[in-house]
Amino acid sequence: MRRKLREALKSLTDETHILRYLQSFRESLWPGDEYRTQPLPRSAATKAETREEANRKLSALILGAVEPFCEVVSVLKLVFPQISPGT
Repeated sequence: MRRKLREALKSLTDETHILRYLQSFRESLWPGDEYRTQPLPRSAATKAETREEANRKLSALILGAVEPFCEVVSVLKLVFPQISPGT
């Protein structure tokens, strides 16, 4: 089992495969080897929409990370009412 895993890993990291990975990566970033020199101009409306969408996603991530801790604090307050924040 270990030998097969080592052989598989070795074959995935040989020079031919790494070259193929790099070519695929380059092609996905720069199709046809065309490098974009300047970004395409965006309208003010597009910029505002992008900003709002990023703000919504970031807020959801932060809320998702903080919410479980808020629930734990609420439970602790119920279990230990004598303990107040800051003490």
